[in-house]
Amino acid sequence: MPLTATKLRAELYGTLDQVIETGSPVEVTRHGHLLRIELVGAKSKLDHLPTRDIMNGNPEELVSLDWSGYWTESPKPRRPRKPPKS
Repeated sequence: MPLTATKLRAELYGTLDQVIETGSPVEVTRHGHLLRIELVGAKSKLDHLPTRDIMNGNPEELVSLDWSGYWTESPKPRRPRKPPKS
């Protein structure tokens, strides 16, 4: 929900800090117009994810895994689509 200009004025610095920390834009309404405050050159949402060290085992073992049992030569044949009704 967009902020009103009055509420933005009361919470200006906190709102600006929030935009910087989260990278999410804030919308403001003023005289029936919708404005947006956003970070220029914002990072993607994935950049805000915490780094986790969850790999168990040796990563070099992933290189030599045999995936051939999961691959097939050709995908299942598709059924033809019905033509659109006129």
